[in-house]
Amino acid sequence: MSNMIAVVLVASAVMAGMVVAEPEKKAAGDVTADPKGVLLKLIPAKIVVLTFDDTCMSHLTFVGPLLKKYGFGGTFYVTEAFTDKKMYMSWEQIKELQDMGFEIGNHSTRHGVFSNMSVEDGIKELMGLDEHCVANKVAKPTTFCWPVYAVNKGLFPTMIANGYMFARGGGERPYVPTVDCPFNAPSFTVHDGTLKKKDSFFNAVKQATPGKMSIFCFHGAPDPEHPWVNTSPAAFEECMKYLKDNNYTVIAMRDIAKYVDAAKAAKELAR
Repeated sequence: MSNMIAVVLVASAVMAGMVVAEPEKKAAGDVTADPKGVLLKLIPAKIVVLTFDDTCMSHLTFVGPLLKKYGFGGTFYVTEAFTDKKMYMSWEQIKELQDMGFEIGNHSTRHGVFSNMSVEDGIKELMGLDEHCVANKVAKPTTFCWPVYAVNKGLFPTMIANGYMFARGGGERPYVPTVDCPFNAPSFTVHDGTLKKKDSFFNAVKQATPGKMSIFCFHGAPDPEHPWVNTSPAAFEECMKYLKDNNYTVIAMRDIAKYVDAAKAAKELAR
C-alpha cells in the first residue's frame, strides 16, 4: 500500500508542475567519488603542494624567506649526494629551514636511481637519510621523493612500516588521492626550460580542481650546478606571486594528510 501512495504522490507532483529531485549520481570517472574511503574531507579547488629537491643553498637564502613572506608551506627534500657547501646546505642550515616551519623530506643519502637498485640497497638509502636527520636534530621524515622519479615498489612495505605517508613521483599531471598511489603521487616539473613554454606553470596550477591537487617539483632558485633544472629567482617569484594573487592554498607534502587518510590510502592504493 505504501508504494502505491508514493506513486500517487509523485504523479500528483508531476501533474502540478513540480520538479521531483532524483538522487545525486556520480558520473563515471568523477574524481570527487571516494570508493576506497581514503578521504578525510573533500578536496576543494586550488590546493597546491610545493616541493624542492637537492638541498640547494638557495632554498635557505631565497626560497624559504619568500614562502614565509606569502604564508606558504613547502617541503624541502634533502640528500647528502652534493657536497659543495657553497651551493648546498649543511645539516645546520637544513635545521634552520625546519625551524622556519618547513617540512624536511627524504631524498635518499646518495640520490641514486631506485628503480635500478635492489630492495635491500633502496632500504639502506631510505633509512640512512632518516638516521642522519635524527642525528642532526632534524625530525624524522614522513614523506619521500624518488630521485629522477624512479619508483621502486619493493620499498612500499618498508615505507609503511616506518611511518611514511606519501612519496612524490613525476608524471606531469595532478594528484588524485582517491585513485593514485600515495607513494607515487604525480607532480609537475618546473624550471626555466618548462617556464619558456607559454603559460605552462599557470595551466598546471589551474588543474587543481575539486578532488585534485597540483604538486610541483622545483630544484634551486637558482641551481648553478644543475642548470637544466635551474629556476631564476625572478621567474620563481613570479610563480609564487601568481599563487598568492589568485588565492591558492599552498601546502607541504605532509599536509596532504589533512585531507587524506594516509594509512588507508597506503593499504588500498599502494600497489
